[in-house]
Amino acid sequence: MYVQDHDETYPGALQPNPSINGGSTSDMRTPLDMQILPYTKNDRIWTCPSDAAVRVPTSDTRLQWWDGNYQAKDIPRSYGYMAEISDVEWSDVNGGQRDPNTGLSPYTGERLPGGNAPVGRSLAALDKPSETVALAELWAVGNGDWAALGYVGGPHASTIAGCDIWKFAGRKINAPSAVDTLPASCSGANGLTPTKGHFEGANYMMADGSAKFRKWGDIRRNDFDLFKLKRSATVFTP
Repeated sequence: MYVQDHDETYPGALQPNPSINGGSTSDMRTPLDMQILPYTKNDRIWTCPSDAAVRVPTSDTRLQWWDGNYQAKDIPRSYGYMAEISDVEWSDVNGGQRDPNTGLSPYTGERLPGGNAPVGRSLAALDKPSETVALAELWAVGNGDWAALGYVGGPHASTIAGCDIWKFAGRKINAPSAVDTLPASCSGANGLTPTKGHFEGANYMMADGSAKFRKWGDIRRNDFDLFKLKRSATVFTP
C-alpha cells in the first residue's frame, strides 16, 4: 500500500525528520516501523515471539528515539529493512564497498533534517519483486556492539546493510565450505553467532509483500541473488 501511494517507490531507509514526543535531537532518523505505521496500525508486529536476544535497557543513554514515547513502550524490533549489502561480485572487487545493485534503499544519509535523505528504489528497478528480500529477521547479538539490537521507534538496527549478512539465521559458524561462508570483505564475521531463528532458518518478507521461510542455503545461493535488484543470467560460484 505504501508503494502504491508513493509513485511505486519503496521507503527510504532512516529518513531524517523532526523527532516527536521528546525524541532525539541529535539523531532524528525515522526507522521503517515509524514510516509505515499509518499502514500497519500495529507496532507489535515487529517483535518475533521467539526473539529472546538480550538488549541494552531502553534507559541506556546511548539509544536514540525518533518517537520518544517508544522508550517507555519497550518493544523489541526483530526485523530489519534491506539496504545495500556486501557480496562477493561487487564488494570484494571494490574494496569492501556495498553493492549498489542490492537493497530497497541506500543506507547512508543525514541524521538531522535538511540534508540528503536516502531515496527508496522504484518498483520498476526490481526484476523479481516476489523473489527480492525486503525485510529479514535480525536479532543476532553483535561482537560487543550494543547497537546490534534495537527497539521500535528508534533507528538502531532497523536497517540491514554491509556485512550485516553475517547475522542471517542458519549460517554455520566458521563453515569450511565456500558456499557457506561470507564474502572475503566480511570474513572477519565468519566466527560470529547468527540470529537463532527457527529450524536453521528465518522468516523473510519479500518486496511484493509476501512472506517466506528461508534457510541460509537459500539466502547465500548465487552470491545473495535474493537481494539483487537486477538479476544476472550467469550463476555465480564463490
